[in-house]
Amino acid sequence: MTLTDLLPSLRTSLPARLDAEVWPSTARWGAQGDLLVGGVRMSALGRTHGTPAHVLDEHDVRARCDEYVRAFGAGTVAYSAKAGLTVEAGRWIAGIGLGCYVSCAAQLRTALLAGFPPERLVLHGSAKSVMDLDAAYACGAAIVAGSIAELERVAARAPQGQRVLLRVVPAPGARARIRYGLRLGAGPALTAIETIAASPNVVLAGLDCSLGHQLIRFQVFEACLREAMAFAAVVRARCLVVVPALNLGGDGGGCHGLRRVLAVRRQACGAADRPVVAGGNATRERGGIARTIPHRAGLHHATACRPHRRRSAGGSRHGRLPPRR
Repeated sequence: MTLTDLLPSLRTSLPARLDAEVWPSTARWGAQGDLLVGGVRMSALGRTHGTPAHVLDEHDVRARCDEYVRAFGAGTVAYSAKAGLTVEAGRWIAGIGLGCYVSCAAQLRTALLAGFPPERLVLHGSAKSVMDLDAAYACGAAIVAGSIAELERVAARAPQGQRVLLRVVPAPGARARIRYGLRLGAGPALTAIETIAASPNVVLAGLDCSLGHQLIRFQVFEACLREAMAFAAVVRARCLVVVPALNLGGDGGGCHGLRRVLAVRRQACGAADRPVVAGGNATRERGGIARTIPHRAGLHHATACRPHRRRSAGGSRHGRLPPRR
């Protein structure tokens, strides 16, 4: 508890607190109420590049990427390009060993130019064009398929060995607005698994189950995690297929929720005689930085926190600095 919590009237005379979960670690209030990020005055950037401007702090991005890699293992963390991907920023991230989730051929080209290896790239999204798919086929990126029809189209044109993640969604009520994907535990989801197993061209790379972003309560996230683990067990029992990875999207009930996710994973995996999810990873986004954590008998977990502001020499125009009180 701070002094402003005890005396709310002081809030009008004191600078707003810069929450480390939202702002870069180098963000500070300067003289005359100017905001500094990485030692650079934001007012100066605004005069040079105009506003609104998307600001990236290279030191902060590298530090957070390194933190995730040290926590979850090298080669198992992914960055979400939808948070904003440039070649220069991509080089920072790829150089630390992260992979990348992209949604179109243009993002895929940017990721490749930045140095992301194809085996760490995943093409996802509900509106993939033929050009997008061809780009993924050409470089060897994995593809997320959200319906049996889409899966059949991919299998018909893909080269042999094409990696595919099946997009699945939780039961109605957990996140009702999700429309793209097959319901966990439903017949079509099992049919899709069987289709992949029978295809000579595609191989199952895992399940992709996104709850969306900015989840407030962890209970929703935990329920989906348990449901996905149960479905993986059904797939193993009925189809004799071990799910290689499970990618969970969403905020995880806040930035602190990942510890609880890992606790649920350990509990779920520890209850099984043999793993139902093999070679699992976990991914976490933080303003685009997604962490993928390797765990034996684990899972691939994707989660997104509220994006923080970041500094970039280019000053690409996204986002707005909040007004100072």
